[in-house]
Amino acid sequence: MTHHDAFYPMFYGWNLCALSTLGNLIIQGTAIYSMNSFIEPLFEAYGWSRTATSASMGIAALIGFGCAPLIGTLDMRIGSRKMMCIGSLLAAAALFGMGSTDNYYIFTACFCLVWAASQCCGGLVANGLLCHWFKVHRGLAFGIAAVGMSFAGSIIPIFSLFCITHWGIANAYYILGVCAALLCIPCFLMVRERPEMMGLTPDGLVVEKKTATVAEQQTDTSEDAPHRKDPSIRQFLCMKEIYLIGLGAGLGLMCASGLMSQLKPRFTELGYDPVTAMTFMSVAAVSCGLSKFFWGWLADTIRPIRALRLVMTLHVIALAISVVHFEYFATFLYCIFMGACCGSYWTLLPAVVGFYFGPTHFLGTYRFISFFLLLKSCAYPILGYSFDKTASYEAGYLVYLVLVFIGLILTLLLDEKKGSEYKAMTTGKS
Repeated sequence: MTHHDAFYPMFYGWNLCALSTLGNLIIQGTAIYSMNSFIEPLFEAYGWSRTATSASMGIAALIGFGCAPLIGTLDMRIGSRKMMCIGSLLAAAALFGMGSTDNYYIFTACFCLVWAASQCCGGLVANGLLCHWFKVHRGLAFGIAAVGMSFAGSIIPIFSLFCITHWGIANAYYILGVCAALLCIPCFLMVRERPEMMGLTPDGLVVEKKTATVAEQQTDTSEDAPHRKDPSIRQFLCMKEIYLIGLGAGLGLMCASGLMSQLKPRFTELGYDPVTAMTFMSVAAVSCGLSKFFWGWLADTIRPIRALRLVMTLHVIALAISVVHFEYFATFLYCIFMGACCGSYWTLLPAVVGFYFGPTHFLGTYRFISFFLLLKSCAYPILGYSFDKTASYEAGYLVYLVLVFIGLILTLLLDEKKGSEYKAMTTGKS
């Protein structure tokens, strides 16, 4: 099997990768980062406390992740093209609803729809689509698509704040809704389920029948062939590695998401004006996005579990020094450091799962470990409650420090030598 350069001439799959990046930026980015701009205006307009708005975010995240199995089933039935179009329109309707109501419960229900829609235009559906289109460059494609979600942190809050300042809360949500609705157009025109529909192959591979046959024979007679069947559910549930990885990385991801969701109000609390606070938020978000490539490279270099332990150690340090009030330049450096820590988990978690269970059992294992990602929904109320009770986020940051430290301890209990790919990575053999 040989292949052309997937970048020149430009392989069509990269267009879909760019579309996934855009979906993650506009819809998933709005779901995760928009509250940085709306928390304070919502309090002034409707009297909603930080605890209430944070609880709304937590419930929405819980529903959004909880809908993933259903969304995946629908995707298998009706296809990614329809799912992405439906997702963009559903997000638009929900954002219009958020701008049209002053009822907290209706607002929260609409917010839940935005989170669920984010799994359609980015997230789960986009990853499934890219999985069909890429093989050799699959990791790179996933990384580029995920960067859209991180870069949203430097775009969505500033854009939302501008809209709120000039046109008010309701119109700001309407504008975000229009942006989401417009995404339906490229989704409808561009999305094709598989490269075969366009006479292409994954990554633009040129398949030679004889070579492919030999490769298939070699694969079928490989040492891994007799063990391709996934373990039973009971066997999965008895594997301690699932709990150590899921709970350890889940606690880190939970605290990283909570930090990034309310970073701008934190800097406002420290005395910075709204524009400066938002600038610091943007710096952290850019660092979060760019770090995904670095942590992916590091996982391949020093082994994923070591990279995860390193970043969680750095995350603990970042949280420990977060109670220190820095000068302007030091705060700028702190944003880069914290953003780099927070941007690691979405890259390292699947890498660790692949290292321990191998590509053959990756999906079967990841569905169980994904259950622990629901912890993310608990992150937002912690900060909101901290602010309402103490008029500061510092108590919430200390809670995060303890939780990340517990997660680090759990990862230290993992035995690297039991990893499916341990021997290959330590000996350099594939």
